[in-house]
Amino acid sequence: MKYTIKQLAENSGVSTRTLRYYDQIGLLSPMHYTANGYRVYGEPQLLLLQQILFFRELGFKLEDIQEIVTSNEFDQLQALQNHKENLLQKIINFKKLVKTIDKTISHIKGEIKITETDLYLGFKHPKQQALVDYLEKNMSCNPGRIIDECRASIKKLAPNDFRAMKHEAHDWCLLLKAAIEKRLSPSSKKVQTLIEQYYQRRIKKFCNPTPEELVALIKAESHYPEYKKRFAEIHHNFSEFLLSAVTYFAKNTLNKKSSK
Repeated sequence: MKYTIKQLAENSGVSTRTLRYYDQIGLLSPMHYTANGYRVYGEPQLLLLQQILFFRELGFKLEDIQEIVTSNEFDQLQALQNHKENLLQKIINFKKLVKTIDKTISHIKGEIKITETDLYLGFKHPKQQALVDYLEKNMSCNPGRIIDECRASIKKLAPNDFRAMKHEAHDWCLLLKAAIEKRLSPSSKKVQTLIEQYYQRRIKKFCNPTPEELVALIKAESHYPEYKKRFAEIHHNFSEFLLSAVTYFAKNTLNKKSSK
């Protein structure tokens, strides 16, 4: 079926002026022009416009969208799958926000008492997103799979779980600091016992990395500016020691477990 620019504008909600601009910059050209110079669009153009609108909804700039959709590697079906996943994630976040609103209303009415953490459930945390962005760019081995597994695991946790983990992580860091100050080797039995605890409680609770993925994850995290600063406040050699100990654990313990 063929559509005029006016029909496409009415169906999509995109103004004719915008459609002409998309044609002008080479983002969305019509199927062909009539002898009188009128634009005619077909199904491929309708589907492309849908992709453009999806990317706009996600906050992409026009020049970035153009680079994506004109790339030889652009897969329309895969793009739709990705859009679906993003929308489903938004739905989950919106549901959390609705629950947060309901709880806050009940709290204000005096019907229930909620914690400070509960007040902000469902809101995006800038620091958390910054870490995810950093890992996606700097983790050398399968960052997408690891991040997806972690996100799925985090959704199952209650606010109290986060508080308990924070205290546990603090205590564990002090134990590793003591090992560094005693000049123990990263491969020593005591240090490796600590790394085993770290792996079981901090890593495996959220994802199931291969030995290579574990090393890549810790290497990326140890270079993440905020973590690097936090680790340096514990001990100036904390990041390097942790990475060495985890690398030894991955090669000599985790590798043997995964090969069984």
